[in-house]
Amino acid sequence: MHPEDLKILRICVECRQRFIFHSDWEDHQVETGHFSIKKYDLISGEMIISLDNRISESI
Repeated sequence: MHPEDLKILRICVECRQRFIFHSDWEDHQVETGHFSIKKYDLISGEMIISLDNRISESI
């Protein structure tokens, strides 16, 4: 299990598909060629811009 699993929601920018598991996101990249992603912290509901910079945006 990846450390971000069940803590981070990943949303594909290109097709809007959602992923809870990092491995599912990696499989999606290989299968579709989609690499744009938005990440949300499931506990705070904030979009993650980078590890050090977060902005408030509810999911």
